[in-house]
Amino acid sequence: MTREEAKQIALKEIEEGIRQEGEDAIFMMSPKTGKCSWTYKEARESILEDKCLEDSNVNLIDMILKYYFKK
Repeated sequence: MTREEAKQIALKEIEEGIRQEGEDAIFMMSPKTGKCSWTYKEARESILEDKCLEDSNVNLIDMILKYYFKK
């Protein structure tokens, strides 16, 4: 799987979440002080820019690649 293919999978999943919940709904939470949740909109932006979610070390494209290559 290429990075671009992983990006398309991530975008597809986020777009489905946006369709069901709205782009301002919480996509992911983290038990830390400061930035402790991210919306679907923020997740989509991080995927499009191929960057980690703001104030985190989570890159959603990397997560998909790790999942597929650990099988």
